[in-house]
Amino acid sequence: MKDVSYNTWIEPICVIKLDGVAIKLAVPSEFHKEIVKERYLKGIKSAILNVTGREYKIEISVIKILESKGEICSINTANKNKFIPCKVNSKYLFENMVVGKNNELAYKSALKVAKSPGEDMRLLYIYGEAGMGKTHLLNSINNYIVENSKHLKVINITIYKFINNMINSISNDKNDLFNSEFYNSDVLVFDDLQDIDGKERSQEEFKNILNTVLAMGKQVVLGSSKPSREIIINGEKLESVFEVSAAFQLTKPDLNTKIEILKSRISKEELLFIDDDTINVIAGNVDTNVRELIGAYNKVVSYSKMVDKKIDRQELLSII
Repeated sequence: MKDVSYNTWIEPICVIKLDGVAIKLAVPSEFHKEIVKERYLKGIKSAILNVTGREYKIEISVIKILESKGEICSINTANKNKFIPCKVNSKYLFENMVVGKNNELAYKSALKVAKSPGEDMRLLYIYGEAGMGKTHLLNSINNYIVENSKHLKVINITIYKFINNMINSISNDKNDLFNSEFYNSDVLVFDDLQDIDGKERSQEEFKNILNTVLAMGKQVVLGSSKPSREIIINGEKLESVFEVSAAFQLTKPDLNTKIEILKSRISKEELLFIDDDTINVIAGNVDTNVRELIGAYNKVVSYSKMVDKKIDRQELLSII
């Protein structure tokens, strides 16, 4: 097939529904539908059989493909993709994360998925209490793919937004379009999975979408504050519903890692009164999470700039 034919008739096709019997495709016009049926339907069926090993009934609908509203992140190559390219906060990069024993395995797995999505760890689960760096890692995956794999489409969304968008799509009778956004992306990143607890209708939709995209060979990354055994989907544990390839926990950083985190922050600023003794005091007296460690550091920086002098230990302890 020539590139011009592929770009004109095949590339615009979207999968909007997939079950055990049929695959529903969407095209932008009746004319497009007739061309696909007459010239390309046999080849599409053959390609699906080669990939899945199963024969599916192919249904084609005419649906205007809508652009996303911001939760969908993808690369726009030659203005042909249907999703808006986006890069989340640029501070969320792999190179900006200090790696220690508390996060080493999660970090390495996230980086591996970002470099080779859909290969070794098709469903990666990263969990940890609030403030441990989970969102940093998930967004680093998004940013790395956006920067380095310009042919891939990425969805990066919280469960809260997923549920709200799903409800809106059902209310507006556009659930097929909602599902198609996930089916037609290559990498799906969901944060705050614990928020799906108790929401049975959302759990059902989430389960159907994930089962479909995993069967299609997509990459899925789930982030949560809870371990997978505590996530219940329609009455079953997550690992009974999906085949989790790998699960890694983020824990509290040890003293040396906390010191390295603070030094990493200081190296990016011009500060006069944050010396090693001050760093050691902050690191030794904040034993909760990375977020609160950085919060304590920011308080010290602000106070130091305001008084314009070296802070003694007593003052330092009162600040943090």
